[in-house]
Amino acid sequence: MRRQGTFGCLDGALSQGADVLGGLDPCAIHRDPVAQLDGLFQLVEQHGRRLDLHLHSRVELGACELELVMERTRGMGLEWRVTIVHGFAPGDLPAARQRSLLAACGELAITWTTVAPPTGLPGS
Repeated sequence: MRRQGTFGCLDGALSQGADVLGGLDPCAIHRDPVAQLDGLFQLVEQHGRRLDLHLHSRVELGACELELVMERTRGMGLEWRVTIVHGFAPGDLPAARQRSLLAACGELAITWTTVAPPTGLPGS
């Protein structure tokens, strides 16, 4: 979102055969999570591809990003086509909130790939 022409480049890559579209930290990097996720999901739907989305935000900011991803996945019928990579936020949340988010991801067949979050960072 911060660099003009990025969505055009991504569209071109998908048009030329890229199998998966990647995205990164819609709040922390792009500072406009709604527009960034809308653009990514539109490209995924238009080209019939998968989305690999790296989410590093913690606590409620990360939960908010995850909820925005779930809204788009549900609204566009993209079950089984979204993977969250890292997605540290649920590990920082109270157990009930954590279970709720993860259950919703499961219902939408959002797959998850993660590693242990780094230590020594604020909030860890």
